[in-house]
This record gives sequence, structure tokens and C-alpha cells, in this order.
Amino acid sequence: MEESAVRALIYFVAFAAILICCKLIISLFKSKSETARRARWVFGIAAALAVGSVLLHDFGVGGLITLAVVIAAAVWILKGSKSTTK
Repeated sequence: MEESAVRALIYFVAFAAILICCKLIISLFKSKSETARRARWVFGIAAALAVGSVLLHDFGVGGLITLAVVIAAAVWILKGSKSTTK
């Protein structure tokens, strides 16, 4: 096989594996079981750590703390406005 054909086949298999994993994760998130609830916590914490590490690398410690405070304040305000507009 030519090198470009092999590379295309490898990309196809990799993207197919990623798609299958995404479908499994989505079906797990839609489930109402205790396992799904725990998985949402674990994936949420892992995503927060990943985003936090990228922000720490880009903005430094001061920038990360400032951004975290701004995001927390915005979420707090939005959650408060949703509960009062019933």
C-alpha cells in the first residue's frame, strides 16, 4: 500500500474509535442510573482540571484566579436570576 493510503486508513480507524467512544459517553450521560451520575461528576472534574491547567499555562496564577472568580461570579448571578424569574 502507498503511504498516503495507509495514513488515510489509520485516520479513519482513529476517528471511528473516537466516534464510538463519544456515542458511549453520550448514552451514559443520558442514563439516569447511579453510575451515570458518578460518571458525570468524574468527567466534570477531569474537564475542569484540564481547562484549569490550560488556563494556568496561558495566564499564570494571577490570571487564572481572576478568571475563576469572574466565572464563579457570573454563574452565581445567572443561577440567582433563574430562581427569581419563576
